[in-house]
Amino acid sequence: MKFRPNLILLNTNMPGMNGLELCKKIRNHILCPIIFLTARITEQDKINGLRIGGDDYIIKPFNMEELKHI
Repeated sequence: MKFRPNLILLNTNMPGMNGLELCKKIRNHILCPIIFLTARITEQDKINGLRIGGDDYIIKPFNMEELKHI
């Protein structure tokens, strides 16, 4: 990667490559927090997102205060 982000926000549903795949791909190269913002709401979805390297999993619609405390 050419730049070092301070934070990465991913959706689980993205065109081309979903957010889970992208997280797996970059997790070992990026040291900043990776946060999923998604409409996928099951406990298993959340566990999968955290297990593959997400630092937090926030369900949409979300409250902006929730992001302020990360």
